[in-house]
Amino acid sequence: MTIITVGILLGPILGVFFTGYFLPRCNLKSVCTGMILSFVLILWIAFGGWYYKTPVETLPFSVDECDFSKFYVYQHQSFFKLLYQISYTLYAPISTLLCILFAVLISFLTVYCHVLWKECSRFILIF
Repeated sequence: MTIITVGILLGPILGVFFTGYFLPRCNLKSVCTGMILSFVLILWIAFGGWYYKTPVETLPFSVDECDFSKFYVYQHQSFFKLLYQISYTLYAPISTLLCILFAVLISFLTVYCHVLWKECSRFILIF
């Protein structure tokens, strides 16, 4: 439980640190938004993993109870079931990477929209 809590809380904070250290061109709005989005997403994944636990099947001790004539067919699982089966030890790195990814994308979009707005307003003022 402690590793889950640390992964949920400290992963986005580590993402903010890495973004500020390695990507200084990202602005404050994008980093804060990336931190909040990564926190919400990793919290959703952690809650889903806790709520939809896969049952553990105990295997028999002797070979007498094994049925060798069984053939298993792969059953397609939904994306969310696969997402909820992520190990809890990966919550911190996933939330760190999500924070960095969201910060870069949102920073790019805000700067690009600002530059595009300047270009469009200059074009409109000509006419």
